[in-house]
Amino acid sequence: MANILLVDDLRSFKPSVLETLDREEPNTLVRVCRSSGSAVEELAKDEREWDQIWLDHDLGIIDGEDDTTMSVVDYLIFRVRIGDPVPIKNFIIHSANPVGVVNIARALDSIGASSVVVNPTDFFEVAS
Repeated sequence: MANILLVDDLRSFKPSVLETLDREEPNTLVRVCRSSGSAVEELAKDEREWDQIWLDHDLGIIDGEDDTTMSVVDYLIFRVRIGDPVPIKNFIIHSANPVGVVNIARALDSIGASSVVVNPTDFFEVAS
């Protein structure tokens, strides 16, 4: 069983991607967080090991403020620095914001976490 966290305000995995994930690892669990706050809550409350965390940079506007995944990345960096890292095997960045992609990748690199950047259109459809 694989545990996957998707942090994206609009996108959901294409059915074909979910089928492939489940074929590779039966009973794959995908949690979807539509805001940085809900993603941090999920990571803080759930001590599971995450096989993959998919990060979009721009997460819309909440309470008149831009919400970005950098809050999630900052939380993960904080956890590493206090000696209690969230166990995550693979980071996948799927943002259409090129500056955001660089910012996420650099921040993850600062804690020794490598990431893969993918084209969002290959994996996602806009959630309805």
